[in-house]
Amino acid sequence: MKNLYKKGLSITLFLCMTLTISIGFSQTQFVVVPTGGTAGTTNGTDADPVCRYFNSIRYQVVYTVADLNAAGMTGETQITKLAWNVTESSVSLENYTIKMGNTAQINSAANNVDATSTVKNAFTYAVALGYNDITFDTPFIWDGTSNLVVEICTGASNPFASPYGGVEAKTGVTNGSRRYRIDGSSACGVPTNLANTTIPYVRLSGYLLPAVPPTPFQIAPTTSCALGTNLDVVGTPPTDVLWYWQTAANGTSLATPYAGSYNVFTNATYYLRAYNSVLLAWSTNSSSYTVTDVPSAPAPPAAFAASNPACAPVGTTISVDTAPVGTTYYWQGTTVNGTSNLLNASSTYPVTTTGTYQVSAYDSGSSCWSVTTPVTVTVDTYIPAAPSASV
Repeated sequence: MKNLYKKGLSITLFLCMTLTISIGFSQTQFVVVPTGGTAGTTNGTDADPVCRYFNSIRYQVVYTVADLNAAGMTGETQITKLAWNVTESSVSLENYTIKMGNTAQINSAANNVDATSTVKNAFTYAVALGYNDITFDTPFIWDGTSNLVVEICTGASNPFASPYGGVEAKTGVTNGSRRYRIDGSSACGVPTNLANTTIPYVRLSGYLLPAVPPTPFQIAPTTSCALGTNLDVVGTPPTDVLWYWQTAANGTSLATPYAGSYNVFTNATYYLRAYNSVLLAWSTNSSSYTVTDVPSAPAPPAAFAASNPACAPVGTTISVDTAPVGTTYYWQGTTVNGTSNLLNASSTYPVTTTGTYQVSAYDSGSSCWSVTTPVTVTVDTYIPAAPSASV
């Protein structure tokens, strides 16, 4: 008779032996060999990620950041495949689903409730001996600092038939992994209720994402809009990695590579993101610096219209007060915050259509422009009929 309290797999892995194999240009296999316990298997009735001793099982295992680092995953990693080293085939498992999540939990003393993502949707898993990759439907990004929880669910009508399945594992480890197993219904929505004392070997495939570049800094305060200011970082990109300036944290532009100090002319946040030119992969985040000291000229006063509203087709003209010494006002048409110096506002500006018209100021000492100041003018196109006289 089956016993729900029989031992199963364990969640916490300490990895002492690591095999890193390059495959192609884009992925690496990280073979994780647990430390602690005794080398063995989960063959038979033990709970494990290929178990069919019950119709359905929910199974969780946590890999610590130390384990993953020891396996060669030394930073943010995009994981695309997973493989257990199957030592006893359970032939076929229905509705086999894999989830992953970043977690602060260090072992399987309790059911893991941290957020997870479904990386492999339910499918029929043909369980073959040895390492056989399960390719994810959605890659998972391990953040490089958290522990990693892997959750398996399968069933609810897997046969209770020998062989029950097993994987290579270390045995005799407290709070290694967790399981909930049941016959006749699905275990997937039920919290795990028992800890196991075994930890499976696992092979994760993927690639290390490039590290976020160092935080940029401003070399010196801004004194002139014409000269702008310069941003730089300490350090250089590693081999096969380039840094690119971006206008958004998740930008993917290759237009402005880092090549020493970066000259900017406006107050804004500037982002620097890493790109691996071999893997064709971006860092998950960007470093950034916000420039706040680029000066601006005082905004001009609002312009005024000779008549407002005015009548078409003649329209009207707008004027602005005389600019102070060292400053010149320029008409910008309807362009908000324009910086054209073509139309000196010492002359009036003709308006023939309804709109909001802008004037800006340019300070010759700092070479800075102001924001524009608007004025709205209405030009009425309705012309009433000429009156008629009667005798």
